[in-house]
Amino acid sequence: MSEIKLKRLALKNFKGIKNLAVDFEQVTNIYGENKLGKTTVFDGFTWLLFDKDCKDRISKIIDEPLFKLISNPLYFSLNIKWQDGRKVILDIIGDISKEKVINQNPDLNPLLMSILF
Repeated sequence: MSEIKLKRLALKNFKGIKNLAVDFEQVTNIYGENKLGKTTVFDGFTWLLFDKDCKDRISKIIDEPLFKLISNPLYFSLNIKWQDGRKVILDIIGDISKEKVINQNPDLNPLLMSILF
C-alpha cells in the first residue's frame, strides 16, 4: 500500500487566508476560537487530496467536472476522453454542420456540392 506523508501545507489566497504555512513534520494541533480559519486549513488539506472542500460544496455550486474544466488548463487535454471533450465543446458552441464549416472558408465551396448530392 502506498503511503502519503504531508510534511507542509502552504495556503496562499485560499478562502479567507492570505498566506499560511502549516508544518506537519511534528504532531500538529490546530485549534482556536470560531472564525479563525481552522476549517479553512482542513479545506485546503481536502482540496489538495480530493479537489473539493471538506463539505463537498463544489458540487452544490457548480458541476464538478465543469469546475475542473474551467479551473485546470490541463484537465481537458489530459483527463477526459476525446468523445467527452467533443461533447463538452458541442454543448458550449452548439452542433456544427458540414455546411457551417464550408461556409466559413470559401475555398471549401466545391465540397458543398458533394455534401448536398
